[in-house]
Formats: sequence, C-alpha cells, structure tokens
Amino acid sequence: MLGKEVAAELFRLLKELETTGKAELKAQGHVATGKGIASIEALITEQSVDRLVGVIMAEDYLIGPVDKGVKRSRIPYTPGKSRARTSLYIQGLINWIRTIKPSLSDQERKGFAFAIAATHKKEGMPTRGSYAFSANGRRKGWIENGIVLNAEGIERRLRLLELFTARFEKAVFKAAT
Repeated sequence: MLGKEVAAELFRLLKELETTGKAELKAQGHVATGKGIASIEALITEQSVDRLVGVIMAEDYLIGPVDKGVKRSRIPYTPGKSRARTSLYIQGLINWIRTIKPSLSDQERKGFAFAIAATHKKEGMPTRGSYAFSANGRRKGWIENGIVLNAEGIERRLRLLELFTARFEKAVFKAAT
C-alpha cells in the first residue's frame, strides 16, 4: 500500500482544493441555500499497493450549468408556448425562489419564475444581471478558477511526487535488504 504519508498529503491537497473551490463559488455569488457549496467534498476513492486516487465531488448542477453556463438555445422554455401541464425547469425555478424569497406568495413565485425563464431564454445563463451578485466579476468557471488553477501551485508546494518517490525508494530499499 502506498505510504500513509503520501495519502495524507494527497488528502490535504484535495481538502485545500475543496476549500478554494468553495471560496470561488461563494465569490461568484452561488450561495442561495449553501447546499451546493456544502456538497463539494474531497475524497480518497482508491488506495492500494500501487494506486492512490483522489477526487473532488460536487452536485451535478454545479459541474454543468453553474460552471459552464447554459446557452440560451438550451433553455427549456418557450414564452407563450406551453406543451406540458408542468415543466421541471419552471418547477426548479419556483423551488429556488421559495428559498431565496420565502415571503413571496405562490402566485408571485410563479410569476417570478416565468420572468427568470424569459430572461434565461433571451440571454442564457448566467444572465447579465446576475453578475451583480458576484464579488469577483465571474459567474462561471468555478472549477477552473477555484480548483484547477490552484492545483499546480499546491502540488508543487506539497512536493507530492517527491514524497511518493521517496516512499517508493524506501520500500524498494527495505525489500532488498
């Protein structure tokens, strides 16, 4: 099994990336309930004699729509043309509005949801107006800005490869004697 020191260093690296990812999401203004940010988690998923795998996990919607945005052509809403009794997209907006504006009546939530849907259809996601909620001027790219750009510097600082090599050489030396 790879050394405990290497696994501990990798986990520490992942936790630091988890923290920078969460900070980036918060700075971008994605904090309605806090559940999305809380879903980001560092994990060691595999640890064996010759393999050590770690990941940063997050809710699906954070990886797709929140990180990359959604083109207006991909918004599942057409103003004035209702094909279904209910829309999962509109219902999702209503549920989100219930969280961010709990004082609204059901009718007001529904109207607000359709107004947001119309704006999403016109501009895509994120909308121009949503940048007002961002402290860093960004509303997408949290994975790149919060995790990927920090990974190289953290990896260099922790010298993870050097730790692994030293541990491997120590194991080889011990086996040879």
